[in-house]
Amino acid sequence: MFNLWGGDAGSVFFDGIKSTQMPVYLRTRGIIVDLLKTRCQAHEVVVEIGTGNGVFIKCLQTVLPSDAKLVVIDINSNEINKNLASLPRDSNVKFHFGTIDDWLCENKSAQVVVIVCGTLMWFPQTQVDDLFRTLSTCGRVSHLCISEGVHPSITDNKKSIPGVGLFNHYHNYKYLLIKNGYEIIESRLFPPPIETPRGHTYWTAIARPTR
Repeated sequence: MFNLWGGDAGSVFFDGIKSTQMPVYLRTRGIIVDLLKTRCQAHEVVVEIGTGNGVFIKCLQTVLPSDAKLVVIDINSNEINKNLASLPRDSNVKFHFGTIDDWLCENKSAQVVVIVCGTLMWFPQTQVDDLFRTLSTCGRVSHLCISEGVHPSITDNKKSIPGVGLFNHYHNYKYLLIKNGYEIIESRLFPPPIETPRGHTYWTAIARPTR
């Protein structure tokens, strides 16, 4: 995955997402924004995994307090550099090149809300399973917020379905979350083609670790 998303291919993908599509993506993440505005505690760090072109974290900057602690994590250094260049020097956003595991090891006292949108679909089920388990057992995650493309029949499958024509996977996120000890607080399905680009049905959910 570092070879795919860490190089030019990742940058080409994000450059190809036109600005006209961004409001559509953001609309699928409304319940995540609402949670951060109403439930996120002042001491918690909001961590986005796979920030890409940074459109969501920049949206959050406009709705969260100016002193909110925001961290974005990506494995594409080009995208991180672009985001750094587009933000003011006194921005409350910090960037981490690497993985969430790296960041948690380096920030052992942080209490976090984790956001991951449109990222997990590019990783195999075993890695998504490992991520959910790590976050649920580390004892420092208050909420996990996801918004990912799903297959209409995925609720009937415990095993992920390969995507067609794209290097992606349709996971049963509800099954994987419950399996790894989460309580799903709220969820919503956004069917295509009206509400999402590229024909994906998106499942947006807020979950809380119970372990």
